[in-house]
Amino acid sequence: MQIDLDRFDPWKLAAAGGQLQGEISLDRMPRLSSLLASPAGQVRIALEAGIDAQAIAFLSGHLETTVMLICQRCLAPFELSLTAPIRLGLVRNESQAESLPEEYDPVLAPTEGVAISELAEDELILALPLAPMHNDLRQCQANGFVSPQVEAQKAKPFAVLATLMNELD
Repeated sequence: MQIDLDRFDPWKLAAAGGQLQGEISLDRMPRLSSLLASPAGQVRIALEAGIDAQAIAFLSGHLETTVMLICQRCLAPFELSLTAPIRLGLVRNESQAESLPEEYDPVLAPTEGVAISELAEDELILALPLAPMHNDLRQCQANGFVSPQVEAQKAKPFAVLATLMNELD
C-alpha cells in the first residue's frame, strides 16, 4: 500500500487508536536524498497511534529502508540498512514539549496535520551515521583505500635496515 504523502491528522489518528503502514519512495524526501549517493528505494513505515495512561497522544513504530551512501574512508558507494524506531509524543506548542516524559521525543503536531513524508524524513536523517563507512576495512581496501598504518610503513624504506643494524649492535 502506498501512503498518501499529504497531511494526516495525528490527533485524530491517536484518538482512534489507528495505524499507518505502507511505503514511501526515498526520492520524495529531498533533504534526505541530498545526503545519499542515490535516492532509489523505498521506506517501509509501520506506525500506530494512541493515547497512553498519562493521557499523552503518541505515534510509535519504526521505519525501515536501505540507503546508498558514500563511504567516507574510500569514497565508494555502499548500501546501509536503516531501522529508525519512533516514539513521538504529540504536542501543540513548545511548553507542552518541555513537560513531555523522557520516553517520548516531542513532535509539534498542528491541527492542520503532519506530512508523513516529512516525519519519516526527519527520523531517517537522525538515524544516518555521522561519518558513513563500510563496516569491514577490507571492503575499503578493495576500493583502493590504503590505511595510514600501511602508508607509514611504505614511507620508511630503510626501517628494515635500521632493525638489522640494531640487531648487530
